[in-house]
Amino acid sequence: MSQRCHTGKAVKRLIGQKCIPVLLAAFFMPAIALSQINGSEYGHVYISGQITNESNGAPINGQAVFIESDITSDPEFVYFDTVYTNNQGFYYDTIKTYSEKGSLVFQTYDFENQQYKEQDYFRFYWDNEAFIVVDFEIYDTATNNDFQANFYALKDTLVINDLRYNFFDDSYGEDIRTWEWDFGDSTQISTNENPNHEFEKPGIYDVTLTISNKGSGNDYFYTSTITKKVKAGLREYYHVGGHAFINMFPIDKGEAYLYKFDSSNTLVPLDTARIDTLGYYYFYQLIEGKYITRVKIHPNSIHFPNYISTYHGNVLHWEEAKMVTLDETNWECDIDLIHKNDTEPGNGLIKGNITYENGEGMTFMPAQGIDIMLFDNNDECAHYIQSDDNGVFSFADVPYGTYNVHAEVTGKETIPVTITLDPQNSNVNSLALIIQNNQITFDVAEPEPALIAHITDIYPNPARDHARLSLEMKNPSGLTLTIYNYLGQIAYSGHQVLETGRHVLTIPVSSLKPGHYQLIIRTDDHSQISQKLVKTN
Repeated sequence: MSQRCHTGKAVKRLIGQKCIPVLLAAFFMPAIALSQINGSEYGHVYISGQITNESNGAPINGQAVFIESDITSDPEFVYFDTVYTNNQGFYYDTIKTYSEKGSLVFQTYDFENQQYKEQDYFRFYWDNEAFIVVDFEIYDTATNNDFQANFYALKDTLVINDLRYNFFDDSYGEDIRTWEWDFGDSTQISTNENPNHEFEKPGIYDVTLTISNKGSGNDYFYTSTITKKVKAGLREYYHVGGHAFINMFPIDKGEAYLYKFDSSNTLVPLDTARIDTLGYYYFYQLIEGKYITRVKIHPNSIHFPNYISTYHGNVLHWEEAKMVTLDETNWECDIDLIHKNDTEPGNGLIKGNITYENGEGMTFMPAQGIDIMLFDNNDECAHYIQSDDNGVFSFADVPYGTYNVHAEVTGKETIPVTITLDPQNSNVNSLALIIQNNQITFDVAEPEPALIAHITDIYPNPARDHARLSLEMKNPSGLTLTIYNYLGQIAYSGHQVLETGRHVLTIPVSSLKPGHYQLIIRTDDHSQISQKLVKTN
C-alpha cells in the first residue's frame, strides 16, 4: 500500500517515514469521547481537526480518523480511539491522561485506501490542558463540485497584534460575486473578498465564509458555505531539535537534554529525549524563550569514552553553549560531539566521588552519571568518565602532569580542582566534589607541605581589588601562586622567593571578572595548597 503524507498549508519536515508537523494549531472544542490512562491524574488533551477535499476544500462528512499513541515516544502512554467527522468535516476527541507528555499518531484513508498520516505532541509543563488540531486534505470524489467556498487565515504581520488576522478567499468556482464573512464574535459581517479582522479577545472562533455567484447573469446561481476554526491571541508552541554527529556520522547511542532559562535567568532542566536511529533528537511543544541543548553519549556506545558530552555550539561547558532563542520552530540545532585528546598511559591515579548537598542538613547523596573531565595544560580534555551509581569516578594510568578536574552539571558553576601528578605525588584518591545549589565545589586531602609551617585562609573573601593571606615558612623556598577560573584556565600567575619566617602575600584581583576561582600555591618541593577565592565587584 502506498502512503501519502499530507500537511495542507502547514510546513513539514520529513523524518524517516514520519511527517512531523512544524506548525501546530490549537483550539478548544466540546468533549465528545473520554478515555482513561493508567497512573495518577495529570490533565486533559483536547483534540480536533477538519478533513476536506484536497481538490476544492469541501468538508467531508463521516470520515474515520484513527488516533493512537506512539509508544516509542513514551511506552507508558497507551491510547487508541476511532472518531468520525461531522457535516462540517470536524472530528473531536478528549483524552484524560496521566502522562506528563506524549505523542499521538493520526491516520485516515481515502476511498482508494490511501493512507494519510500525521503525528502531534502534548506537554503539561506549562498547564494541565493541551489543545491539538490535526487537519487533513484528502482525495475524495464524493464531495467534488464546481462551486465550493474555501479560505485560509494568516496573522497580520504589519500590525503587532495577536488578535488581528488577514483572511484570503481560496474558493473553487467561477463568477463568484458576493462574499459574506462571519467571524464568530459580535462584530458585523464583512462583505470584502479578502478582509482583515481584529478579534475582541483571545479565544477560538468559528469563522464562516459564504460565497455566491448571484448577479453573474447565469440561469442558476449557487451558494456555498465553509466554517473553519481560527485561534487568536492564544499561546503559541514551537519545537526544537537537530542531528547528533560523531565524526560526521550519526551517533549510535545517546540522549539529548533540554534546558530553559527561567525569568531569573537561571537554567532549569526541562526534558530528556532519546537519539533516534538516524541520529536526530526532538523536543516538542515549547513556549517562546531561551534554551540550550546537550547530547550525552551512552556508556554502552562503541564511541564511549572517546567522545564527550557536547552542547549545541560544539562546546563542553554550558556557559559557552549556543543559546537557542525560540520564537519559531528550529530543527537546525546540530551537535558534533567533541573527541577527547589521545594520551599515552602513565603511572598516575586520580580517584574520588561526587555527591549532592541536600539543604541545610548537609546530607550528601551520590551523584550518578555526572561527566567528570581532566583538562591538561593546553585546556584540552585528556580524560573523561561518568560517575558510577555510588558517585565514584577513577582515572587510572594518567601521565604525570598538571590537570584541572572539572565536573559538568548544566547551570551550576564549577570551581576547578587543579592537581599535579609527579613521582612524589602520583596518587590522589580522596578527591570529593560537592554539587551545591548554584555551584560545584571540592575538598581534597592534600599532604602537609614540608616548607610551610602555617597558612591562613584568603582574606577578604570575597575580594574586590586585593586578596591577602599570611603564612610562615619553615625554610626558604620559591612560591608560585596561580589563580584558575571556572574553566581551569589561568587567570593570574605570580612567583616570588620567601625566606624563613612570617610573610603576608598580597594578590591583585581587580582585573578578574566576578565569579569563583581556585588559588593554587606551589613550593619548590612540588607540594601544593589550594583555596577557593570569590571575586566581587
